Amino acid sequence: MVFVTGGAGFIGSNFVLNWLEKSNEPVLVIDSLTYAGNLENLRAVENNPAYGFHKLDINNQDEMNSPACRQTAKGCYSFCRRVARRSLYFRA
Repeated sequence: MVFVTGGAGFIGSNFVLNWLEKSNEPVLVIDSLTYAGNLENLRAVENNPAYGFHKLDINNQDEMNSPACRQTAKGCYSFCRRVARRSLYFRA
């Protein structure tokens, strides 16, 4: 499994669509669905068993410590706004 932060935005969603088209590796999209995130961008894969989505804010430590994020990932691709990335680097 790979995590994709900002995966409901334009660039992130296109990455997810391409990933699921070319790989059997599951994807967990994490997005807070603010101004740029839109689940319509992921409508084509919403019934794909390799796709998962959680509405979470990566800057909220409690949300990032939730069971949804406790899965083991082989990688994390970040397509979120630069200002939102601080929690990816400064987790306790």
